[in-house]
Amino acid sequence: MNHDKPKQRVKTLSIRIPEALYLTVSQYAIDNDMPSMNAAIISLITNGLHAVSSKDDTITQFILELIPREKLEELINGKD
Repeated sequence: MNHDKPKQRVKTLSIRIPEALYLTVSQYAIDNDMPSMNAAIISLITNGLHAVSSKDDTITQFILELIPREKLEELINGKD
């Protein structure tokens, strides 16, 4: 019985980055026991996207708590 994971579909992306950033990512990979630079880049991108999404959710929640529903509807639809 074969228990191998199915292969994940991947796309190739080639990027150019400044040497200082390359060295920083290399150090991140080493510090976090990453098997490759590719794994480090994927981790950093994923973490960055989650941070942005979390920040957006927090801002949205803050606005919804701060501004009354009626005022939001006025802002969205314009005053009658």
